[in-house]
Amino acid sequence: MGLSSRRPTRVPLLAKRHSQLRLQWAREHRDWTMDEWKRVAWSDESRFLIHLVDGRVRVRRLLGERLLPSCTAGHTQSGAGGNGIFQQDNAPCHKPRIVLEWFEEHTDEFHLMSWPPKSSDINPMENIWNVMKRQLIYHRESLSTTMSEYLDFA
Repeated sequence: MGLSSRRPTRVPLLAKRHSQLRLQWAREHRDWTMDEWKRVAWSDESRFLIHLVDGRVRVRRLLGERLLPSCTAGHTQSGAGGNGIFQQDNAPCHKPRIVLEWFEEHTDEFHLMSWPPKSSDINPMENIWNVMKRQLIYHRESLSTTMSEYLDFA
């Protein structure tokens, strides 16, 4: 199989301190039970494209070269009741004053899970978004037709 065109794999740009905090977080949560994890309300954001044009950079790589530095693109982040736990990945859009104040006012209902910086890739929601995106790509043609019919009707 030769080279194939692929988008560079996005990997977080981690300083040594970020790596240490990620490892500390993993150690703190490694013995959690299934019941403890079920109390976590996970959050994340994603984008979905219905049309194929996305303007993304592509790289040429061989099978197994996914994580080579020449095939990756570093990135930075931008932009349950009673005893519930809410996870957010420290993205700026999750940290406006009004949101943080709401969590302070509702500490009897929720508490924020500590989350290491630049660690959105360890959030299980990332896998759910990927499954949804694959399904969207698989059904893109029929979805596009359905949306066009809807827009013509509206």
